Amino acid sequence: MTRDGFVVASVRIDLRGLTLSQATEFLAAVEGNSKAVAVTSLTVLRARDAEQVDLKLEVAAYAKEAPAGAAEGEAGGSGEAGAEGTDS
Repeated sequence: MTRDGFVVASVRIDLRGLTLSQATEFLAAVEGNSKAVAVTSLTVLRARDAEQVDLKLEVAAYAKEAPAGAAEGEAGGSGEAGAEGTDS
């Protein structure tokens, strides 16, 4: 899916029986310092064990959309890629 010039890929994750500390560490690791990955939906539920929680979340990753007319998989650059072994 594309949104405002970005390609968006998202995934839904269900985690059960985490301690609050584990849940916090997981969420911090997912988002970290990245501006390209974000938790877009989060539900926290009490687990069967009062010391644990269940998480339901959606995580999205964003990448800039390729310019119009760019071939898929085209690397661009100096044109030297793949020229190995073509000495004249």
